Amino acid sequence: RALWMASLLSPLGTYCRWKLSKFNHAPNPLSRCQRQRRRRRHPHPQTPPPPPPPRWFPLGTFLANLSGSIVSAAIAALLTSPSFSSHPSSTTAVLRALSLGFAGGLSTVSTFASEVVALSEGHHPPHEMNAFGYWIMTVGVCCLV
Repeated sequence: RALWMASLLSPLGTYCRWKLSKFNHAPNPLSRCQRQRRRRRHPHPQTPPPPPPPRWFPLGTFLANLSGSIVSAAIAALLTSPSFSSHPSSTTAVLRALSLGFAGGLSTVSTFASEVVALSEGHHPPHEMNAFGYWIMTVGVCCLV
């Protein structure tokens, strides 16, 4: 029963992950007003203003994996607590379906792995340090949860 419910909840987690992916690699983090101020400071077209710092960190995927880890950890803590043993098995099945379906759809290893590879081959030096830093931060923070 929990697997059936998990299969119904996983698209919701995938949809949330897709919405969070909008925070990955924003093309220009400056607001319109900030861009206008920069143009006023650098009025000559031959000397363009310096570009904004690169946004190499895939924040959306990091937040999706962190949120999935938090949901899974909270449900695991709830299911293993001694006070929860008196609840009916249907409640346990729903919680396991949330952990497996929603949190499993929200957090993803395949996107995480492809982004680590993309960072190691990316355009923002030092490539390997970006990839390693992202990997350490994601795995470390999610394990701390």
